[in-house]
Amino acid sequence: MSYNSYVIMDEKIAVMDTVDANFKDEWLENVAKVLDGAKPDYLVVQHMEPDHAANIENFMKAYPDTTVVANTKTFTMMGNFFRNLNLDGKKLVVANGDSLTLGKHVLTFVFAPMVHWPEVMVTYDSTDKVLFSADGFGKFGALDVEEDWDCEARRYYIGIVGKYGAQVQKLLKAAATLDIQTICPLAWSNPHRELGTLP
Repeated sequence: MSYNSYVIMDEKIAVMDTVDANFKDEWLENVAKVLDGAKPDYLVVQHMEPDHAANIENFMKAYPDTTVVANTKTFTMMGNFFRNLNLDGKKLVVANGDSLTLGKHVLTFVFAPMVHWPEVMVTYDSTDKVLFSADGFGKFGALDVEEDWDCEARRYYIGIVGKYGAQVQKLLKAAATLDIQTICPLAWSNPHRELGTLP
């Protein structure tokens, strides 16, 4: 399983989520390499499950001028998870349907509560037609073995979000209105997705 984080390079730079605590050093090194001396403007937090959000505080220590973008529920959870994290003047609270322009990239936030935690949102980049799907559309499986994609995607759905079928259907209806060419989930067993970068 890989824990995926993405970087959107534009006039303003956005980092999409963090990763599991066990991969802090590797992830921060990868982020620094991708940024190549640039400073991120935004950290977008779509999902607070610790395997994806554990490094928010570490990221903010490394990049203290970054603005954290999240919804109200996410910021409430963040305050409970990171008791010493001071985000005064560094928060951008978004509502369902709000947009954020980075330059040529425009991000739109779509709330997806209970897919599979209550604070979840997904982010649509209308420029490159990319859906950053939080834990939706993920996949289990080994990184070093060729295997049937459909089978492992079904197993992931059943194990992670299947019991929230009504909420998933609501998200699918919202996604059906978008021109999605690429889906970038937070969890996917693909070694090349661990830190993707969009130009």
